[in-house]
Amino acid sequence: MVLKKVCLIIGGGRGMGAATAHQMYSRGYRLALMSPSESCEKLAIELGGIAQRGRAENASDLKSVFDMTMKNYERIDSVLIHVGGPP
Repeated sequence: MVLKKVCLIIGGGRGMGAATAHQMYSRGYRLALMSPSESCEKLAIELGGIAQRGRAENASDLKSVFDMTMKNYERIDSVLIHVGGPP
């Protein structure tokens, strides 16, 4: 059995991050998303992935989303980071 690859996207809630999530999903990846707003959670539900709110500049948030991804998927094949400018 071949397991689907996993993509962790930091900043994957809206805009370019959401577009990237859609693109990786269309390529067959399972998704783990993180962004500061609930948009990552809504997108994860839409795409059958997992999500957690957090900020890229916060080391504990990054560790937490990494740990969540490994717990749920047991692998990470790709990490994409998209962070925009000031809110």
